[in-house]
Amino acid sequence: MEEVRPTVLCAVPLIFEKIFHKQVLPKINKSKIFSKLVKSAVGRRLVYRLIGTKIMKMFGGRLKGAIIGGASLNREVEQFLKDAKIPFAPGYGLSEAAPVVACCPPEDAKMGSVGKITQGCTVKIVEQNDKGVGDILVKGPNVMQGYLKNDKATEEVFTEDGWLITGDRGYMDEEGYLYIRGRTKNVIIGPSGENIYPEVVEDKLKESLYVEEALVYAENNLVTARVYPDLSYIENELNGHHLSNEAMQKHVDGILSNVMKETNKKLAASARVKKIRLQSEPFIMTPTKKIKRPLYVPNYGQ
Repeated sequence: MEEVRPTVLCAVPLIFEKIFHKQVLPKINKSKIFSKLVKSAVGRRLVYRLIGTKIMKMFGGRLKGAIIGGASLNREVEQFLKDAKIPFAPGYGLSEAAPVVACCPPEDAKMGSVGKITQGCTVKIVEQNDKGVGDILVKGPNVMQGYLKNDKATEEVFTEDGWLITGDRGYMDEEGYLYIRGRTKNVIIGPSGENIYPEVVEDKLKESLYVEEALVYAENNLVTARVYPDLSYIENELNGHHLSNEAMQKHVDGILSNVMKETNKKLAASARVKKIRLQSEPFIMTPTKKIKRPLYVPNYGQ
């Protein structure tokens, strides 16, 4: 980055999540002054701005905007980018829509939103719940005609009147900004019929320094989290103190139990994690760095 000095950077959220968790938070935790300052909004903005200046230099100093898409952006990381004055442009789309549906320039970015609908494209939200969240449908010249030599798959992804079924759920605010809540087939139905979005719970889990990656799903009607811990951070925290395999296992189990407790404090009662499981190996990811859920979730999509 320092050599190329890019003016525009396209990246998946994981890139910035890594920077935040591997570079930013450790620096804050090691500094007593920074640790105290970030407890207030004013202090947090000051600390993030100082760190952001260094990150901009790391990017080469010419960055006009980072286009972020492909997965949901963690809210805590998004707050850091905003406070650090790192220009970013959120976006949303899918291959079948060539591939952009919504985006906005850095100066118009709105917290939690993927931006406004692109010119010429139309979006409507159907089957909305009481909070306005529903299935996202798209129509426009950017939408594909269909899947090559696969009429059945084409019929399944279009409504009878020609709208593309994105498979995502979300809502739009009064200013026309689109918000994504998660994939339709990932939604967990709570005991009282409420919708629980695994992606929201996963983001909360990943706010912990001990969590590298997380996957949330329903198991026996219970919200369950499978977590791949940040082993390097845990080992550094031990400060060279060697543990046997059995002792390390107990140590990690205790950490995950605390992670679950702390995460549940940030969630609505219906969305709280009831079981947490250790993922001993890194999750298998898609090219856009999303976990391949069918490999880990029982009866996925059924």
